[in-house]
Amino acid sequence: MPAYTQKNEPRVSLSHNLKKAAPPFIVLLALFLLVNLSGCSSNTSTHWELLNPPVIISEVSVVREPPVVHVRPSSDAPSLKVLFLPFRVTQPMSDPEMAGYGVSKLFWQTWASMNVFQYMEFMPERGPFRPDMALRLAKARGADMVVGGYVMNILAGGTVAQSNLAIQLEAYDVSSGLLVWSMTQAASIEKPSSNDYVVFKTRNKTPSDPIYALTATIAGDMGQVMLNWAQREEMEAKRAEEQRKEEEKDFLDQARDFFSRGK
Repeated sequence: MPAYTQKNEPRVSLSHNLKKAAPPFIVLLALFLLVNLSGCSSNTSTHWELLNPPVIISEVSVVREPPVVHVRPSSDAPSLKVLFLPFRVTQPMSDPEMAGYGVSKLFWQTWASMNVFQYMEFMPERGPFRPDMALRLAKARGADMVVGGYVMNILAGGTVAQSNLAIQLEAYDVSSGLLVWSMTQAASIEKPSSNDYVVFKTRNKTPSDPIYALTATIAGDMGQVMLNWAQREEMEAKRAEEQRKEEEKDFLDQARDFFSRGK
C-alpha cells in the first residue's frame, strides 16, 4: 500500500486577514459615515466629481456668546410704543452712516418679525443715534421708549476672511430720560478653511453676506431678551396653558390605559 505523506501548509488565521483588511476598511467606513451624516445637515452638502475625491462642503456658523446685560428695568413693561433709531458707528470707516443704517434696518425688521413690541416705529432719516436728540424726538412722536445704540466693531471679511460685528444696544424711558436697557454682544464668522484627507476633502464656506448673518443673529438674541421682558405676562400665561393641556393629555392617557387593562 503506497504511503501518503501530508504536506503541512502554513495556516493563515482569520484574525490575520482581518488585521490586513482593517486599515482600508476603516477609512472607507469613515468616509461612508461622513458622507451619509453630511446629508443629514441642511448646512452641509457633498460635491462629487468622477476623477476626484468627493468634497464635503459645510457652511461656517456664527460664533457668539449670549448678550451681556448691563442695565435692565426693575419692573415689567406695559404695552409700549417704541421708537427705533439707526445705530451710530463708532469705528473709523468710509460711509459709517450707511453701514449703521443697514445694520439698524435689519435689526428693526428682525424685531418686527418677532413681534417684540406691539408698536415700534423706525425712523432711518433721524440717525445716527444720539440719546439727547433721540429723547426729544421720541417725546414729540408720543413714544414711551426710544431704542438705539452703537456699532462698535464691523468687519466684512466676505468669503475669504473673518467677519466681525459688535453692537451696544441702549433704550431710554422717554418720560424720565433714564437709561433702562443696556446690552452688548459680539459675533464672528471664521475665515473659511479646507482640508485634504486623500480619499475625501472638506471645505468650509461663509454665507454670501456675512454681516447680514451676524446682524440677524445678534438681533434675534437681543430681541429674545427684550421679548421676555416686554411680554412676560403673556408668555407665562401661554406656558401655563400649555402645561395644563399637557397634564390633561397625560391624565387621559393614563385613564385610557387603566380601562384598557381592565377589559
